[in-house]
This record gives sequence, C-alpha cells and structure tokens, in this order.
Amino acid sequence: MAKLTSYLLLVAAAVGMANAVSVEVEKRATGGYVQNPSGSASFTMYSGCGSPACGKSASGFTAAINQLAFGSAPGSGAGDACGRCFALTGTKDPFSPNFTGPFHTIVVKVTDLCPIAGNQEWCGQSRSNANNQHGEAFHFDICEDTGGANAFFPSGHGALTGTFTEVSCSQWSGSDGGALWNGACLSGESAGNWPSVGCGNQAMILDTKNIVDKAINVLQVAAHTARGDADTTDEMKTMLTLLDTLLESDSLVTTLRSGGLLYENSTPNTLGDPDDLPNYDQVYGRASGAGPSSLLTSSSSESDVTSNGSTAILSPPNSPTTFRYNTDIGDAGSSRGTPSPPRTPPQPQVVHAALNTKESRKWYVIIVGTEPGVVQGSQAAQARVTGVSGNKWQGYKSREDAEHAYQRALAAGEVKIVRP
Repeated sequence: MAKLTSYLLLVAAAVGMANAVSVEVEKRATGGYVQNPSGSASFTMYSGCGSPACGKSASGFTAAINQLAFGSAPGSGAGDACGRCFALTGTKDPFSPNFTGPFHTIVVKVTDLCPIAGNQEWCGQSRSNANNQHGEAFHFDICEDTGGANAFFPSGHGALTGTFTEVSCSQWSGSDGGALWNGACLSGESAGNWPSVGCGNQAMILDTKNIVDKAINVLQVAAHTARGDADTTDEMKTMLTLLDTLLESDSLVTTLRSGGLLYENSTPNTLGDPDDLPNYDQVYGRASGAGPSSLLTSSSSESDVTSNGSTAILSPPNSPTTFRYNTDIGDAGSSRGTPSPPRTPPQPQVVHAALNTKESRKWYVIIVGTEPGVVQGSQAAQARVTGVSGNKWQGYKSREDAEHAYQRALAAGEVKIVRP
C-alpha cells in the first residue's frame, strides 16, 4: 500500500506541475518555439507529401520542418513556419565525414511538419534539449515527390548538414494547391522574415513529456496492483480522478498528442464518474514500440488477451496482428487470471488509436473496434483495416475512412471480433 501511495503522490505532483504551466498563447512567431531566419540545420528526405500539416500541398520543392520550429503540434493546425521559403545548402554528410561534395543549394517552401514523436534523431528538438542528435537546432525533411530531394542530395547521400536562410518566396518555383481542410494556411509566403507573423503559432510547447511518461507508468502499475488488492480501490479511484484532471488541460492534451500519446473518440474528454470504477469511454495510449512507456502493448495470443486486463492492445508492424480494446480494467480486487466482466459503457463507442510515423508527416487513424473484444483476421485483412502495408503505417486520412474500412472488412467476414 505504501508503494502505491508513493505512486499516487507522483501523479499528484505531475498534475500540479502541469496545471502550473498550462497557459493560453497568442498567435505570434515565438510562444516557446525556436524560429530563426537563418542558421545551421540537418536535412533528410521523405515521401508521401500529399496531405501536409499546413493544409495545402504545392507543386514546387517543399519540405517539412522540425516541430520546435514549425509552430504547432501534430493535429493542431498550421504553424507560423507554413508557407515560408528557405534557401538550403548542404555542406557535410554526418555519416561520411570525408565526403567533399558536390553539394547543392535549393529553395523550398515549408508545407509540412516533422513531429517530435517517432523522429527523435532528426526532429527531437525541444525546449529542454534544443538540438537534435546531430547537434542541429533545425531540421528540414525535403519532399521527394516534388523533386526537391533529388535536386538537393548527392547520389548515395540521403542525410546532410548545412545552412538555411529564409528568403522571399519570389525565389521559389512552384504553385500552391487548394485547401485540404479548414484552417489551412501558407501565409508565411507573404509575411516578412521571422519574427514577422504569417500563419501564427497554434500551441505552446510545454516541458511536460517526462511528467506525462511518469504519470503513465504510475497508472500502469496502479492498474495491475489494483486487480489483486481490494484495499487499493479508493486509491485507484483517486488516481483516475487525477488522470482526468491532467487531461482536462488543453495544453497538456496537445503535448500528449505531440508525444504520441493519443486518443480519438466521439464523446467528450472524460473518464466518467470516478466513483464508478472506472468506465473507460476512451482508450489512452500509443502503439507499442513507438516510444516511451505505454498503455498499449502487443499481445501474441488470444489467451493473453482474455486474461490481461490492460486497457488496449495494438500491435506494431512485424508483430502479431491482434488488436483490442477493453472498456474496463476490471473491478479492483479481481485477479489477473479471472478478470471481472467488463462493464457496459453508456453507449457503444467507436475508438480509434492514432499513430504518427517518420514515413509520412500526418496522423493516421487506426480503427480498433466498436465493442470490447479482440479483432482477428488475416494479415491482409488487418492491413486493410489498420492501413498497415508491409513495414509502413500508411493509414487513413480521416476517422471516417478508417471506420469505413473496418466496417467493410467486418461485413465481408475478413475480420471478426472475439469476446473476452
């Protein structure tokens, strides 16, 4: 009990610290971001640039920029980097230091975000650690689809370091596409160089990643402990209340999203009445193997799924294709081997887990299910349902697309739900 109480105090501290830094930020070209008109940077390339985070694609050379410079978290809209043009010059291959070139200079327009989650090596810059793993405060991921990567990188060299300078977009060759959604913005193309404001920044970056990770660990341990110890019921309820408080912060929700801890649901953000232990209308967690501690873990067998009371299971590529979510962790006091029957949620929920990957800079929606149970099917069927293809999470552009794919597969008998 004392050990669990210490865990509880950690969560309380996390909530207190989080609430202390939860603030609204006006749209401006600062707000905790690092946005300079020139400097040194690292450069890589990516493909799949058709749905960029700024909400508009472009036909000329384009690039994604690291999140700390972009000016918004994933899923939060366009940042102030959107539409700005930069002259990029390579000077060195960090993996081949003896390579002397030739190197090239191109002008790109920023249309996309390179998020921190899943891209720590190149785009992991944060307020607590300003440089990426190659010592650079800025990173540009150059789009292959529009020819920029081919023009910039020497043959056989896919990663460089060098310099960047913000320039007038009159030096950029290309044209903008139409808006892909409301809030699309490329206003940086007509704004003055930083710190002048174009699209504006959308969310404050908070130094809460470590706090959130600790809170997740706390809740994992508490959930497992509570199943075998009826005396922990009250403390478990308190923990759930604290988690609910933690997630009420809009700024923290943004941080959770940017760190890969994501949730999507058709109901408001709530865990319900903590006295009703507990009614999970939402699944909180990340894909296993995608980063720090997680409430989502992979499972290799149905027997493990039926006896494991954890909140959700989602297997990453090259892992067993078992997907599940559960609306209840089981009443406190029930053992791991004989979980209590899951409680019925107020209404059927459609729960989606979202994952951001380095292969593409957009949120992919992965359908998990409509009722408690295990979704089973062939590898090909799972690929259609989840958007997984080979080793890449190709995913879907919207919740609706993912849901339709799931419903089609279910109706065709390609997948089935096995009840615990």
